[in-house]
Amino acid sequence: MSFKKREINGDEIKIYVESSNIDNAVYNIKTKDLKIYFTKGYGYLYKDVPHKIFTRFKISESQGKYFHKEINNKFETEKL
Repeated sequence: MSFKKREINGDEIKIYVESSNIDNAVYNIKTKDLKIYFTKGYGYLYKDVPHKIFTRFKISESQGKYFHKEINNKFETEKL
């Protein structure tokens, strides 16, 4: 799987993914904030995520697997 669509708005990159759990993700290049919105209707903010992590997430074969291995529980998190 890879992302279905990408939108760029100023410093933010938004991607829509084909995943059973993740709907979309928004990455801010300046602040390194990554917001991940799940198909169940909730989202989380992950702080200080390096751009390379977001890029690997974006192009990974499975965003869900990459998220659980490399992002979840690895960065300061806030529920949105």
